[in-house]
Amino acid sequence: MNLSTRSRVSSGFLLPTAIFASAAAIALSFPPFSLWPLAYFFAAPLLYLARRLSALRAATAAFLAGLAGYGVILYWIFPTVVTHAGSRVQAVIALLLLAAYPSAYLAAFVGISGILFKKSSVFGRFGGGLVMAATPAAWVALEYVRSVAFTGFPWAIAGYSQWNFSEILWIARFAGVFGVSFMIMLANTVAADVLFAGAGLRHKIAFGFLAAWFMTGACVRVFRAPPSAAALPAQSISVAVIQPNIDQEKKWDVRYFSETKEKISRLVLAVSRRTAVARGGPPELILWPETSLTEVLSDSSGAPSWMRELSKSSRLPQIVGTHFEDDGKIYNAAVVIAPDGKIASVHKKTHLVPFGEFVPFRRLLEPYFGVFNYIGDTAKGGEHTVLSVGGKKISTVICSENLYGNVTRRFVAKGAEAMLVITNDAWYGMTPAAFQHFTFNVFRAVENSRWIIQSANTGVSGVISSDGRIMKQTSIFEEAWFVASAPLESRRTFYSRVGDLFAIICVVFTLALVVSFVIVNEVNREVQKGLKNDIRTQNSR
Repeated sequence: MNLSTRSRVSSGFLLPTAIFASAAAIALSFPPFSLWPLAYFFAAPLLYLARRLSALRAATAAFLAGLAGYGVILYWIFPTVVTHAGSRVQAVIALLLLAAYPSAYLAAFVGISGILFKKSSVFGRFGGGLVMAATPAAWVALEYVRSVAFTGFPWAIAGYSQWNFSEILWIARFAGVFGVSFMIMLANTVAADVLFAGAGLRHKIAFGFLAAWFMTGACVRVFRAPPSAAALPAQSISVAVIQPNIDQEKKWDVRYFSETKEKISRLVLAVSRRTAVARGGPPELILWPETSLTEVLSDSSGAPSWMRELSKSSRLPQIVGTHFEDDGKIYNAAVVIAPDGKIASVHKKTHLVPFGEFVPFRRLLEPYFGVFNYIGDTAKGGEHTVLSVGGKKISTVICSENLYGNVTRRFVAKGAEAMLVITNDAWYGMTPAAFQHFTFNVFRAVENSRWIIQSANTGVSGVISSDGRIMKQTSIFEEAWFVASAPLESRRTFYSRVGDLFAIICVVFTLALVVSFVIVNEVNREVQKGLKNDIRTQNSR
């Protein structure tokens, strides 16, 4: 067997093996499997391909691996579309498009990294080190673009796979979830390079950097002393959470309005009768999930009569997820109902879900896809409103707002001392989507050093500490309520102050490196061309 034949056999075996290994690692790194160590190797087989094969073949393999891996993570879109649109054809198209979107970014990343690796010699002896740094930076740059382009879709960003490995999340206080993604891809880059050519000095330096990251988190967890009473926040807020578990179809059916009101009223009154909680004192407010009410509230009409009576009976402020009308527009909102039944303040959702709350590219897509929301298109709010309850500043993040660190941290930048999240994940049925959504709160808590309490219609409801530990969580599709106390914190982290600055630096660095590569490569080509011309001239003499 000659060398070219062996190469074809090796390539024929390598491609499907790398695709399968990467797809499996992507899928298993995230809930419901949550095997976080696999994230540190998911791209290594693809990066190895990029070093051996053409950029196009490696990118194609990466796209196929992503389509399979992300398809497993995002398969919840299939039953969601089938249930609420009634079309399996649309469901298949939705799943393929949704999985293809992050897969395209993965393919672009692998193709770019392969080109940079093979052409690293244009930078001389610094080429290997530049590529080592550029590979994770390019990954973060592409993840950042994915999180903001076309309203953004950051679901299954690499860093989110580490939600249950709290020891290494400390970096998120400085660089957000993208800092975790950078370290994950640095590990993948080292693994791919070691497989391809063995470990060199730069790989040992990178490995030491990763080891220091792990060890720092481990030391903080092991040796961190319990905070003294003087170090604890002077105040906390006690929140009662209700999870009414209202069927998504029944919620908007007039035949079940009385049943829905009775269930919510029963839970609110049960909570209001509780006179003490684990940390002492009665609850200070009751948190309802997103779109709890089917009525549309407004400043002019106020809360409906049954809601006013319920507020007066409970004698507690209510933060109610509902639709709110203002200036002729309908908003998805969190409304504070005072104990006297009056509307005290409102936060209007600032980041809307495509097809859930509006139809993007309406003229093109409306014949094929509508909006799942029964009330139709909703308007986008413009303010990250901080609500005040008893003089305590809290933010109420609505559903998809918690997917985006740069959106959530704006509440903290405006003074929020604790964060509440309201959502309605009934759309997803019995899939892992609700828990995947819940884990995003882990990063928002760490990034901003704020406790988070979530109320979800059908679950997951729960509590997350400021260092990212899940303190309590409910099961999905069950009626529940609980009372939790969240310490208030006024200090702002580096991330709270600057947002996704680290990711933006990665974007600038990657663009600068690519431009430099093109320029240096072109200069070298002209130099080589000139040398050849000189040689020909000399030979002709």
